[in-house]
Amino acid sequence: MLVNATWKGSPSLFAEVFQTEPGNYDAIWEAVGKTPWGRELPGYLDAAGRNHRIAYRIHGDGFRVYRNQKMMALGMKATSAMGDPWKTRLLFTLIPLDIMITAQTGPKAKSHTLYHALKVYGQMLNILHEGRVPRELPPGVYPRGLHEELVGEAICGPYTFGYLGLSGDLEFKRDANFFIPTKQYWACQKRCCSKCDGSRVDPAMAFDDLSRHAPWRNSLVSTAKYLERTLPHHRTPLTCITGWAHELDMEDLLHVLYQGTGQDFAGSVVISLCNWGFYGPGPLKDQMVRCTKAAREYQKREWGVHETVAKFTPDSFIKNDGAEMPGKAAFIKRMIGFVAQEARLFDLHEDPERSRQLASTCSALSTFGRILDQCGEIMAPDCVAACVTGFDNFQKGYLLFSQAANDEGELTMWRIRPKFHMFAHICDFMAKTSLNPRFWAVWMDEDFMGKLRDMRPPEFQIRGFVCSCVRRAFVLLGKQSSYGMSTLTHR
Repeated sequence: MLVNATWKGSPSLFAEVFQTEPGNYDAIWEAVGKTPWGRELPGYLDAAGRNHRIAYRIHGDGFRVYRNQKMMALGMKATSAMGDPWKTRLLFTLIPLDIMITAQTGPKAKSHTLYHALKVYGQMLNILHEGRVPRELPPGVYPRGLHEELVGEAICGPYTFGYLGLSGDLEFKRDANFFIPTKQYWACQKRCCSKCDGSRVDPAMAFDDLSRHAPWRNSLVSTAKYLERTLPHHRTPLTCITGWAHELDMEDLLHVLYQGTGQDFAGSVVISLCNWGFYGPGPLKDQMVRCTKAAREYQKREWGVHETVAKFTPDSFIKNDGAEMPGKAAFIKRMIGFVAQEARLFDLHEDPERSRQLASTCSALSTFGRILDQCGEIMAPDCVAACVTGFDNFQKGYLLFSQAANDEGELTMWRIRPKFHMFAHICDFMAKTSLNPRFWAVWMDEDFMGKLRDMRPPEFQIRGFVCSCVRRAFVLLGKQSSYGMSTLTHR
């Protein structure tokens, strides 16, 4: 209903929400079609309609409101849509987590709120995929009497929609895919990855072997293998979506790199530089104070960011299970460039080879991120090759430092977590499709969560909160619609 009303009432807003400029989607579907599983997607390679097939992703995430109560926002957005999250998240649903039991398996899973929400989402998105108002619809989609008038009508002119994956943090993806509930979903069934048979316990499938010839690379879980391995009541309800493929359920850089491997890497580099005397004499605490000052100056000079950098301390960096740099994803992204700068200036006279290796490893990851930022949604072949080479150089250097830390008894330094393994899958997906992983990262989705969180009323009432969010969306749409607020609300 909202898509149809927006198309009729404000074509300019529709174009802004779904980024329908010529050529936006033709190249995306062409890239997906390069893969074996992409060639099996229904009708997606039809060149005549490919540029009018809007590629979208489903995103879900939780946020806390008054008295620490948690809500989940479930929505969809066009993959090319950038800008104000209120305008690019035309379709979203809010679910209070106190009425939702998640991550269940077995027949009882189908009685839970998230299962039904995802299933209804799938049914509605299938209608958008067909592009016309069907004769049978779930109740409440159109007002009584209006549905009969619109049966068979194009929902949004020549445009249809095509599914291009699920995004969100690991907790949401665990719940949406109905993995067995564990503290970390990759621990279930002794596997550490939903994409392959990488394992923590089987040396033959070691997840931390990131080389090009690692055995797990020959055990990738295709859509057919996923359906064969899982019983019907264990499968995600998203399988009902036309065009769903297990291979499209890809992790994103924000959670895997900038809230995972990047934190481990930047934290380990800072602690290592302090241990090697780069920040002068004195205890670790004093050296980290000097490091904080250098980080503030770098952030201001290179990024134009004047916000205060929290003081680096041993307690904030060194945890029980490893060293990591604390901070949000945007900060970690800046600090990867900072440690690359510091590593270039570092010269360990006692071991010059280690100095060169550190500088090379830092430069590889920093260059990887810089190339992604400079590229558009479809990457040129030389840029893809440079990123793949950069990742290979980074993982080789990181593994060397990790092994050295283990040999020296520094078990908390340079740790390798399953997110590093997921990072390898992201690079493989990029190499196969030429799609820039920066464009399926969830930066703007996280910003949307923040905007929703800021709307919480002083005295929390779930119904009032949900209504205020929906009202806000309608007001923004109504301001830009030639139909006006009342017509959009009615339709």
